Amino acid sequence: MSDLVTQASRLYSENKTEELLSYARAIWPDEGADFPEGVGEVCRFAFIRSYELGLIDQHLWRARGNAAAIIEGAPYTTACLTLQPFFAAVDHAVKGTQRGHERGFDQAREILDLVTRLVPHTHPRAQLARRLRREKLAYSYLMEATKGGPPDQSAASVIERAEAEYKRALEEAQGDDRGALKVRGSLALVGYLKLAGRSREAAVDDKKPFIEETLDILNKAVQAGYDDVVGWAATNLAVMAKGLFEGWAPYDVA
Repeated sequence: MSDLVTQASRLYSENKTEELLSYARAIWPDEGADFPEGVGEVCRFAFIRSYELGLIDQHLWRARGNAAAIIEGAPYTTACLTLQPFFAAVDHAVKGTQRGHERGFDQAREILDLVTRLVPHTHPRAQLARRLRREKLAYSYLMEATKGGPPDQSAASVIERAEAEYKRALEEAQGDDRGALKVRGSLALVGYLKLAGRSREAAVDDKKPFIEETLDILNKAVQAGYDDVVGWAATNLAVMAKGLFEGWAPYDVA
């Protein structure tokens, strides 16, 4: 991993967004200059944070990231930048906002197939790519089963698939503290959502392990400075404490 990517990854993980965006602007080469190693990945980090903030800059950073990845020959960066259309397909499938939306979840999963096709198993970041693919695949099943609210009781097999994929993602998250916390949080969330349909009284004891796990994730994320994970965990902890099955947050940049 280049020094540029190491620095940008640190700023990204610590949610130092303004510093990250300033850093990305500073290292972007002037017209005609060579691309420094890793600049595409830095642009990808800048794109994600710009997207989260709703900044117009997101389009520029995504385009720069794509262009730099092609020029650098950085397939991992290219693969990760395909996740934006993945999330868009899932979102339209959930909301039913585009014609043919009923095919959205299946097409989102076809987009994910590109990740492993772009990043072969011999690539240095192949394990991370596998974790991302498993995690996003699980997310697609989670959203299909719930539409962002209480699980559809007729979709029990779909939420089971979400849980199975999150478990596989956790196996691929070794050495990635933030990634492992995200996946652990997702597993606790799925486990809790599977309690939907029971009376609140019956679910009181059953939900305790998921509350305890989410609290542990929250505390570890606070210690590590993973503000985005902190936000998701805090939201889900409040939902679980109230015995609700809506208003929860997926551990992802949806």
